[in-house]
Amino acid sequence: MSDLPKCNGAKPACGTCLSANRPMDCEYTDGGRALTEILEEDIAILENRLQALQAGDNSLTLRNPHDARSQAESMAGPISSRSQSGMRDPRTAYFEAQNTRQPQSSNEQILTMLIDKFMRHASQLSFAYNTPRFLSLLRLPQSHPSYPHPALLNSICLWGLRILQRNELARFESYFLQTAKTAITDALRATDTKTRMQAIQAEVLLAQYFYNIGSLVEGQYHATGAVTLAIVTGLHQIRYQPQNVRSSVTPGNTATGSGSYSPHDSEEAEKIALFWAVFSLDKCWSVSQGVPSKISEYGSGSVQIDTPWTFASTAYETYNRSPSSTRGSRKTVQYFLSGRSATDDLNTSPEAMRAQASALLDAVALALDRHSSGEDVKLYDYRSPVDLLRVGSFQVDKGACVILANILPGFMETLSSFNQVASLPPDARAMNVISYSLAHAAYIRLYCARAANDENARLLCIASARAIVLIMERLISEDAEFFDPILCTTWMTAAHIFANNNIYIIYVSTEEYGLNNPFYKSVEIEGELYHPGGFRELDAEG
Repeated sequence: MSDLPKCNGAKPACGTCLSANRPMDCEYTDGGRALTEILEEDIAILENRLQALQAGDNSLTLRNPHDARSQAESMAGPISSRSQSGMRDPRTAYFEAQNTRQPQSSNEQILTMLIDKFMRHASQLSFAYNTPRFLSLLRLPQSHPSYPHPALLNSICLWGLRILQRNELARFESYFLQTAKTAITDALRATDTKTRMQAIQAEVLLAQYFYNIGSLVEGQYHATGAVTLAIVTGLHQIRYQPQNVRSSVTPGNTATGSGSYSPHDSEEAEKIALFWAVFSLDKCWSVSQGVPSKISEYGSGSVQIDTPWTFASTAYETYNRSPSSTRGSRKTVQYFLSGRSATDDLNTSPEAMRAQASALLDAVALALDRHSSGEDVKLYDYRSPVDLLRVGSFQVDKGACVILANILPGFMETLSSFNQVASLPPDARAMNVISYSLAHAAYIRLYCARAANDENARLLCIASARAIVLIMERLISEDAEFFDPILCTTWMTAAHIFANNNIYIIYVSTEEYGLNNPFYKSVEIEGELYHPGGFRELDAEG
């Protein structure tokens, strides 16, 4: 129960609860039961059911009261399910034994609240499905082939609870977590692509969950599972072609520019988005942990990525007409990292920008790691980037670094400016913040190796570190309810730069420098202006 004063009876929530931004804790029930009482009772029911399942007692019949057909079927036996291992939709488990005790609307409200809370931050959690289309699937009967798999639904509910951060709901997390993990095992036995895709998405969400709570080993385990299944399913080699291009299209029935696409187009778009969600997860967290990424286009066991970048919905019909999309073998990431324009693909989405930032971060780590001079340094471990400043004999691949130093500033220019970010829709704003932070972290790693002996390189590191701090301050000032856990690794990168005793920092005026371009076109230190010259200038000097 809340420790707030008793409510004064104002409807729908009292002034005390509203001022504390906790309307859900309002104890005024208008003669009914408080929501917290209902939740506590539901927790006990779920725990008892979980213990019964673990003990092998399957005598209790589960039914979904919001599905009339399920209610009728449950009178005769268990609810039908795609799972053969006893897995159930979280709604079914949650509604178990509830009908004779409390209104159906209370149960539905709680689960709807969890799903809605997740959907508000779905893009930050690498949720690749089209939200309206996915929610429409939840209205299907559980026996329908397109009804979402329990692995994905339980992962969504798990994240909904995590974002809510309500103490009285904390015990629910272990239930949804264990159910999701068990359901994934069941989903992996499926042979249809739809179930496999949902299993991949569930693995991504579980990996994000474990990274969020600091369980890096378990996070890496589920990230590896997502990568393996994505490659086996062939998501890395999608050569997109809209359905109306493959089929006969007349001027009267073409959907070009209308924003209306066939189910096939929507499914293809979700596959593309899902692959890049897996790609970003693998690249970012592999770099942060100092381990090789699982998706590699170099060396043994390498794969070639032909899947196009995720693109905006308005680009489905125009995409196939872009010059780059007609290449038989796209080599998407290699093409991007070769120094070509970051906007080569038309209408790339904020999610695509994040994937590109992840690719740049990984490319910097690879360029440094391949050409180390034997120093025992974790070159792309977010816990020790400042150690690079002390490695005097460090060698880098100048050719690769010149290309990356040229790409990074151009990539930053494709993002919305720092002032413009505030006016973007929530999803696009979140993606821009992540892309900015990852790009600045990449820039710090790129120049850290030179910073010990080159003042200009050190100043560039400080500039990017300060830009990361500005982004963090913006998130704090906006009282963000949730942010992608990968941002914490970029904050650590910046913190190590500031913590180095050899660096003397003078904070610059954010009004005069930096806000118009978060990359900091110039930084004022000791009265002089230093401009990002990249390895082009450094290479020319030696």
